[in-house]
Amino acid sequence: MRLTRRSMLGATAMTVSMTALAACSKDPGNGGSGGSDGGGGEQIASDANDINAKERDELGEGGVLRLANNAFPANWNPNHTDGNEGNTTEMLEAIFPVLTLSDAAGVVGPNPSYTKRVELTSEDPQVMEIELNEGMTWSDGTPIDYKSIENVFKVMDGSQEEYGIA
Repeated sequence: MRLTRRSMLGATAMTVSMTALAACSKDPGNGGSGGSDGGGGEQIASDANDINAKERDELGEGGVLRLANNAFPANWNPNHTDGNEGNTTEMLEAIFPVLTLSDAAGVVGPNPSYTKRVELTSEDPQVMEIELNEGMTWSDGTPIDYKSIENVFKVMDGSQEEYGIA
């Protein structure tokens, strides 16, 4: 048998077609798990939370917090494109005040550690009212108040070039 360009193209087309058909075949019922366990693992509902939540009084004192970091970040601002890396964001979530939280179902609400209330009061223009908890301070004793939030927005919209100016 003589191999020609035409026969090679035909064989390639047939191989690609068969691969595509195999990829479109019906799931045999193992949940799409390509693994060897047959897909029999426990299913978690999409609105369920798999975090082992504990009350504060159930926790002990001390310990070590270890966070993975594969590279030193370009900057520590999670709102900037250079600082919005996965590992940087995970580290900052442990130390930055986060005003809102979302539950396992994706419902956003106030973070009780920092905010009493977060409410959308207007949609055009979009206006949010945020009621902060009283008595919060940064590590240097500076109050965490509306100025802290305002600074973030001013830096991000370009009207304030330097970080930390109140």
